[in-house]
Amino acid sequence: VEMATDYLDHSEFILHVDEVKNFLTSEYDSWDNQLYKEITDEADGPLDGNQLAKIKYRCDKYLSGTGRPVAMRADVDKWLVWHAKLRSQMTFAVTLTSVTIKKGSKWDSRFYDPDVKVTVKVGKIVRSSGVKEIETKDVAILGFPEKELIGFVWSQGDQDIQVSITCDDYNSVETLTAELVPDKTFMIRHLNGTVIFDGGKILVELECKAIVQPCLPTYRSVN
Repeated sequence: VEMATDYLDHSEFILHVDEVKNFLTSEYDSWDNQLYKEITDEADGPLDGNQLAKIKYRCDKYLSGTGRPVAMRADVDKWLVWHAKLRSQMTFAVTLTSVTIKKGSKWDSRFYDPDVKVTVKVGKIVRSSGVKEIETKDVAILGFPEKELIGFVWSQGDQDIQVSITCDDYNSVETLTAELVPDKTFMIRHLNGTVIFDGGKILVELECKAIVQPCLPTYRSVN
């Protein structure tokens, strides 16, 4: 690349200008693609403080280059804006979308049309949904009262994050804590998706778009 650039700096060299320019374009494009791939490879990892710091470092490195086309600048900028919001201790909400109690679950055999609520804990902040009676098994039950759980705060580093579901059949109350296999540790990214209880026989669907990192799409060359 250095020799090709030096060649173009000499105006008296005219025989292979087009070939050298095409070479440089190809090399810079390949280099740009490789640096962007380093970002996307890191972004496939867990959404925790250390991983976010690695991704940010890769993003800053990608944007600081010279000579390269920086073809994915807009997408990388969006990720950095999102990351800045997280670092500023962004407040966010978690929505309880649905609860499914399958036939054969421990609550199917012990309770009849139980009253159910879901509780989410992030750090020291705890929020619970309203109670809804589950009358039908194997069907995702929607429309929980007070389904918007608001006021959570994202902060850098590890947080105590838990999701639990409580069932009350008027005779006894039981609370289950979310299971994670194989992750073992419940992390903030699990607040957007399916939360598993009772070996997968009880499911809670949560939505938390604010903590979902912006999409980093496949590399698009500008050439």
